[in-house]
Amino acid sequence: MTNTVLVRLACITWFTAAQLVPVTNAAAQSIDVEPPVIEHDVVESATSSDRQSFFATVADDDELASVRFLYRFEGQTTYTSLEMKRVSSSSTFAVEVATQTGDDRAIEYYISARDVSGNRTLRGYNFSPLVRFIEVPDTTAQPLDQAVLASAKKRPLYYVAGALVLGAVVGALARSSSGGGPEAPGGNCDNGLCDFTVTINPPGAQ
Repeated sequence: MTNTVLVRLACITWFTAAQLVPVTNAAAQSIDVEPPVIEHDVVESATSSDRQSFFATVADDDELASVRFLYRFEGQTTYTSLEMKRVSSSSTFAVEVATQTGDDRAIEYYISARDVSGNRTLRGYNFSPLVRFIEVPDTTAQPLDQAVLASAKKRPLYYVAGALVLGAVVGALARSSSGGGPEAPGGNCDNGLCDFTVTINPPGAQ
């Protein structure tokens, strides 16, 4: 009688274990231990504007729960967290950070992705963040002196006037040389041919 009871108990135990093994294996196979994958290209510098855009490609073998962008400006100690939005039905996520035009503080940040099973992946860290430097273009133009501009506009007229004066002097000297008149002041005449120098300086020239 005892042996029969023991055999029955052994059979029951074996049957129960056989039923539980597939369930245990199925449960083990359903456990998600793979974290999300983040691909993100760091833009090292950007021109100052009223907002800065950031993009990342995030994928998971199961289902994503959240993709967050945590940032701070250079000199700050705490991070601000923003949700990155999926672009259409793609695996690209985007976020925009409000900034001020002319603010050259760098943006320090990192990206956190979590799936529905709680697996988490980071791109960058709060103690070692990614950095985007901000460049402010130099828009301070040196104004031109108004007197210089006015003088530059008038110079062509002076050049024309100088050319006319020069032509008149040359004509007078030619007539004087051909008529046997007196030698032109400052000139050097030989057999009716005269060499002379006329210098015309524009206004303001030394």
